[in-house]
Amino acid sequence: MAGITILVMEAIPAVMCRASSLLFLFSSQKKSIVGQVLKRKPSPESFGELNSPILLTPLSKILQDSKTALFLGSSGEIDTETESVTDVAIMGLHLMEMAEGFVCYASGEVEARNVYTEIFENHCYGGPELHLSSEAPFIIDAGAHIGLFSLYMKQEYPLAKIIAFEPAPETSDALHKNLDLHNVSGVVTYPYGLGSKASTETLTYYPAAHANTTFVPKEKELMKKLIAEGLGQDFANELFDNVEIPVPINRLSHFLDRYHSDVVEIDLLKIDVEGMELDVLGGVDDTHWPLVRNVVLEVSDVSGVLSKIEQVLQAKGFTVTSVHQGGVEELKMYLVMGHRDPDVPS
Repeated sequence: MAGITILVMEAIPAVMCRASSLLFLFSSQKKSIVGQVLKRKPSPESFGELNSPILLTPLSKILQDSKTALFLGSSGEIDTETESVTDVAIMGLHLMEMAEGFVCYASGEVEARNVYTEIFENHCYGGPELHLSSEAPFIIDAGAHIGLFSLYMKQEYPLAKIIAFEPAPETSDALHKNLDLHNVSGVVTYPYGLGSKASTETLTYYPAAHANTTFVPKEKELMKKLIAEGLGQDFANELFDNVEIPVPINRLSHFLDRYHSDVVEIDLLKIDVEGMELDVLGGVDDTHWPLVRNVVLEVSDVSGVLSKIEQVLQAKGFTVTSVHQGGVEELKMYLVMGHRDPDVPS
């Protein structure tokens, strides 16, 4: 029987992902949040003008003393003129420079930079540690967001074939633009959410915090409460201002059966779906589980879902490792990684 290992990381690890990478900071007593949203001065209309982009300092660096979190300009100097969170976070879909030689489309600049740091620099979701056995792996990107994980995997595995799911319309538009921008082939996108059955569900889209967009808005209540306690209710209300959008949901096995029936091995199933993890797993038929070699999920255990996810994966023959991500303790963020050798039955 496959085993479960739980690692509790005392220091801020290199695998901190979206929800745990809050741009705010708890004091050492973890009762208040200290933070500033600092005024940016980019020129978003033209990429050619982005010669000195505003950079988001990696969380692992700015949280060294667990006392402060700031947005810094590329010069490292702090501009103390503040704006509202929505003015800072939202600029509409536009090109921005994430790093030298890498640009992408995004609508929320601060969050896009944060996600880039997590994936390309901190190797969130395992990165090189995955050790995919094939030079041309088949990868499923559930919760593809603006496409940075798909772009990262195509950089690491140029021959990879990827199917990417992103239900939020504006975010899905950015996903398509980024794949076209980077001339990426071998990635098929679906404007769907994944679940345990075919349906139409209400997606809660947060323009100022789009990486936290969710089908389960109650999962964000604790985060909003903690931010309100430290930065004020008005700030929290702006950050979590939302639009409700009806979007289609279907089972992963539906897409595999109908459009990818020739797949003989799924090298990686990556899931970042903000509270819908069990539903996504429930949409995989028994005929498809034996094809899956690696699974990686970002999970908040506030609702106690972690053990259920571990049990599902263990029952399918995976050896499961759950890494506590540190950061804001109350959010109980974990990275769950499952691996199964080809000769292990599901």
